[in-house]
Amino acid sequence: MSRSTSYPDSSALPAVEEALSVLRRTERFALAQLWLFTEDSSFHCAVSVPGDRKQDHNFQQYCRGIRLSLDDAIITRALKAEAAIWYEDISRVSASGRHDSIRAAGYLGYCCVPLFTENAPLAVAEFFDTDPRTHDPKALLRIETRLFEVLGDIERCGAHFRRLRRDSILSSRKRRHRFQEGELGVLFRIAPLGIVITDEDDYIVEANDRFKELFGFVDRFIVGESFPTLLRPDNPLTESALYKDIREGKRRSVQIEKRYRMNEQAIDVRIHLTGMTIRFDEQMEWYCVRMIEDMSEARTLHEMLLQAETQRSTELRQFAIRIQNAQEEERRRIASDLHDDLCQRMSGMKLNIEVFEDQIRQYDEDAFHKLLFLKSQLESMIDTVRRMSSSLRPSVLDDFGIVAALRVMAREHMELHGLNISVLAGGYQSTPALSDCETALYRIAQEAFSNIVHHSHASEASIELDYRNHQVMMIIRDNGIGFIPSAIAVTDGDMHGMGLVSMRERAEHLKGRLRIESLPGSGTTITVFLPHPDQPRDLS
Repeated sequence: MSRSTSYPDSSALPAVEEALSVLRRTERFALAQLWLFTEDSSFHCAVSVPGDRKQDHNFQQYCRGIRLSLDDAIITRALKAEAAIWYEDISRVSASGRHDSIRAAGYLGYCCVPLFTENAPLAVAEFFDTDPRTHDPKALLRIETRLFEVLGDIERCGAHFRRLRRDSILSSRKRRHRFQEGELGVLFRIAPLGIVITDEDDYIVEANDRFKELFGFVDRFIVGESFPTLLRPDNPLTESALYKDIREGKRRSVQIEKRYRMNEQAIDVRIHLTGMTIRFDEQMEWYCVRMIEDMSEARTLHEMLLQAETQRSTELRQFAIRIQNAQEEERRRIASDLHDDLCQRMSGMKLNIEVFEDQIRQYDEDAFHKLLFLKSQLESMIDTVRRMSSSLRPSVLDDFGIVAALRVMAREHMELHGLNISVLAGGYQSTPALSDCETALYRIAQEAFSNIVHHSHASEASIELDYRNHQVMMIIRDNGIGFIPSAIAVTDGDMHGMGLVSMRERAEHLKGRLRIESLPGSGTTITVFLPHPDQPRDLS
């Protein structure tokens, strides 16, 4: 940009001012101005056409008093792209040295049009608006056409601008063409991934059709816009740390997954960021390439699979609950048959034997002793059947509630296994509303004492029943050898640990929870919380 150039005569500036005035009015801008490139490689504000606002005149005076160097970020970006740059909201572009003055004047919409001779920049035209302005290709064409017509009349520059116009205003962006040349350019345009290339300041140099399609920019000219501001105007610095690492060479590439919201629609994407250096006109320039993969469909499929898995798990749990309920009902029926039918019949047989005892004893002592043996076997069978009936479904649970049923269970374990069990009921009282709750608690206690007898080697245990915080609570403790609960896992073909699973399922079926606390050598404590049916609570 430091090569020699020709500059327009000052006599041509009135025509430029008239053209800018017409463009400002017809295109509804608040201010239009032209910066001329001088021999000391800077720009000075040669023409400025403000609107009626005081802020426009203040900004005009400010621009008249300064010069812009080639380090000005916006001007430099337009010159590098050799194309117009359009910002919907210039106040968000903090890279400009005039940022504070632009915000103070209340400018939002912005258009910057670079103008070149054959070898070097000639001028830059700027248009400011107080409202946001989306990119308007037709308006831009009208602006560029009018500017070229005026500058085409300037001596020594007309031939160059007529050639530029002939070669098409919208296709004179040499650097963009370099990204689009040859087979690689074709692959870039038709790639199934969204690809966007940004410069060292993270402003867009080129973007393919898939990127525009992904984010809804098909009809929008986005070259020259800030990439983070374009996608996340509410939080443009979201990726700044990762971008900085790549820019400084700390990382060669980065992969991240993000969710953007564009036009009230969520877009899940996976972004691959890579830094690259390209030689342009004997000069090395750095660019960031983002390849963006649309993960929305995959994320939706994943969520559908999770939903299906959850639904399947819910169905299996409901199926297990129905099986438990059916089991409980079948146990109740079989227990009733055993107790009310079989036990009654065997008791009748025992009474008949007792009737014949004295008569047979008088006539046949040997037959008498055989009858006594038969009677003892029958009594043993009656006890066994009663225990089976009680194990399946103790009638005392239905008739007198869980406290009485647990005391019967404790007595049986003492008689059969020598396990001393104490039952502490506190202020607990059974009610019809607690029927399902008491059935679950009884089955959990039954399974717990089965584990104590077969695995814990405990000599003492206790059961505590109580109401706490609108919940029915049961605590089972033993002084056994203990274990590590997390080490118990159910595997295919191995029923080890199914008892603990069954206990937990029974508690969760009633919206409750079960906690197991144990360590090797320190016994085990099982705590069950179930919501009281009269005041259900979510215990999750």
